[in-house]
Amino acid sequence: MPNNKTHVFFGLIAVAISYLFLYLIKLIPYPSTTDIVVTALIGYIFGQICDVDCDVSVINKIYNTCAGLFAAYTVFFDVSQNMKYAGGAAVLTIVALEWIKHRGFMHTISFLIFITIPLWISYWPYGLFALAAGLTHLALDGELKFWR
Repeated sequence: MPNNKTHVFFGLIAVAISYLFLYLIKLIPYPSTTDIVVTALIGYIFGQICDVDCDVSVINKIYNTCAGLFAAYTVFFDVSQNMKYAGGAAVLTIVALEWIKHRGFMHTISFLIFITIPLWISYWPYGLFALAAGLTHLALDGELKFWR
């Protein structure tokens, strides 16, 4: 079974190939430093996002830390009501991840489409890069299924 480094490596490769392809057909401009950093982050995160439900995965530890810090920030600082709701949602997802079966719904193409929607809306190439990186994860795990 592929480990975290394999998922990250192939996620980055998928993102790089996707970027190169879109650049060559002139759908996106030559990458700036910011584009390279953001695209690499997308490859890193989405190359392993399907393992966020696995307690020992790197992405689970990163998510729990960031969500916990965000939730604490919304409690201790004066933020809008919507931010407080988002902080509560972050805590609920941390708790929910404890009961989700590994290689369940989070190892499906449907999950990848769902979590990449904000990226598709904000800047469609980022959505494509995230989907490509996530699909490499599923392919490496032999789990290219639409639903479970």
